[in-house]
Amino acid sequence: MKQRPWPIVILSFFHVFAPLGNILFNSYLTKIPIAIYFQALLLPQNRITLVVFTLVPILGAFFIFMCRKWSLIAYVTLMIIPVAYSLLEYSKNATPVMAFGLAFFFFINFLVVGYFLKPAVRRLYFDPRLRWWETKPRYKADFQCQVELKDKQYWVEIKNISEGGAFLEAAQEFNEGDLLKLYFKDSTGVMALNGEVVYCRNAKPMGYGFKFDKTSSREPRLKTLIRKLETEGSLINSRMPGPEDTFVGWLKSIFKIKSNS
Repeated sequence: MKQRPWPIVILSFFHVFAPLGNILFNSYLTKIPIAIYFQALLLPQNRITLVVFTLVPILGAFFIFMCRKWSLIAYVTLMIIPVAYSLLEYSKNATPVMAFGLAFFFFINFLVVGYFLKPAVRRLYFDPRLRWWETKPRYKADFQCQVELKDKQYWVEIKNISEGGAFLEAAQEFNEGDLLKLYFKDSTGVMALNGEVVYCRNAKPMGYGFKFDKTSSREPRLKTLIRKLETEGSLINSRMPGPEDTFVGWLKSIFKIKSNS
């Protein structure tokens, strides 16, 4: 499966079309025809409202879909804007209609933000290793090679490898961000692959996630090695989508949040 989890895709679409939903909902509550309500939003005095309830949801859709640590933090922070604005508007016009609209708005936002704060979902944004749709198939390996760092050579062991990178074990200590050149032999000679240390496992033996650069990941001999490991049945069954990633699983999690609130 190469696509994002269905909940992330659906919630992104939900936020893209949320401005239309806001217009329809508010038009219904205020008993103002949709065309007139939309024209009123375009007036200069309503520009802040237009931005809060149209551009903010669309920007939120982008943050959700990106599925990065920074994007989750940005999304949760962004949701403060419409909440604060709604409270401000309600304080100016505290009518039963406004109270109902505010309660409905808070209920929807509570469900959505609560979903993204769940530990399993939060880990998906904070830990890139869990994003199966971004990773290349990984294969078991067990051979030694040399790496070069700042004109110094060290021996390491490759424990698994893919077209995107490899996991190395070494006695030598490396740091995230170190640029390494990895040398190992295949049937045609010595292959050199460049890349960066992107993950460090602080345990014995020391382990490192090594990401190939774009040129190395397209190396024909690397692809040949990967095909050989594939035919040998060395594929590692990495994290794959589970029941919680399906649309039904997402709905169940939402109703669970609702029942516990």
